[in-house]
Amino acid sequence: GWMLGLANSLQKETQIELSVATVSPFVKSLTILKGKNTTYYVIPLGKGNFKYNEEYEPYWEKIYHTAKPDIVHIHGTEFSHGLAFMNACPKAKVVISIQGLTSAYYYYYYGLKTLEIIQNTSCIELLKSRTLFHAKNFFKSRGLSIEIPMIKKAKHIIGRTEWDKSHTWAINPNARYHFCNEILRNDFYTGCWKYSNCEKHTLFLSQAGYPIKGLHMLLKAMPLILREFPDTMIKVGGNNITAANSIKQRLLMPCYGRIIKKLIKKYSLEKQVVFLNPLNAEE
Repeated sequence: GWMLGLANSLQKETQIELSVATVSPFVKSLTILKGKNTTYYVIPLGKGNFKYNEEYEPYWEKIYHTAKPDIVHIHGTEFSHGLAFMNACPKAKVVISIQGLTSAYYYYYYGLKTLEIIQNTSCIELLKSRTLFHAKNFFKSRGLSIEIPMIKKAKHIIGRTEWDKSHTWAINPNARYHFCNEILRNDFYTGCWKYSNCEKHTLFLSQAGYPIKGLHMLLKAMPLILREFPDTMIKVGGNNITAANSIKQRLLMPCYGRIIKKLIKKYSLEKQVVFLNPLNAEE
């Protein structure tokens, strides 16, 4: 959402020629699309960007020499196509935006007891290597092989929080840090939210698909919250990870969903927790 908001703002500046480049599974070769105010470069996803993919490097060289950008803004450090650009075009003037830090999330991924995870892990998750243990190691791998090398190469880094600043400084104290909040989509600025009309004592989580979003911590705090505000509600965007309306859903329920379901039952929060399903900006 913030990339779209930033792009819309840049397009209003007539002296700026904006180019956008990314990877996609929907193209088989480098594809160039001309928009009204923007040129788009689409690189084939190929074998993927969760691990370093050297196949991206010649694409980036071609794009860089075609677009001739004054500044290259890389959004996020989670995927290897950003690192591939930095390796392929070392003379480019690059700034990196911090969207999340997988190398830091790794240390705090669970917030859960190991036994609690083991007791709620299904055989299907074990067979498909999709346990929370695998997910944590996946974050560690991406952090060590992609994110940390990117930050070490960066001379300029954009972030929003002291947490961003502290972690990136620890990795690369020589990079210049720039504070910059994100521009959201228009819906977030033109909506008609009013305190007088809002649902009081409602806590909203944009999603709770995995532990780092912290729904399990909020549920554990709810008895104290309800003691002071007995009408408190929790509303969660995204799919209902606790859904168990069929045999298939019960079998495929993820470990984290099982843990959340048990916590809701333990603290009698069935009427206080509502999953809203995926929402668009207006919703």
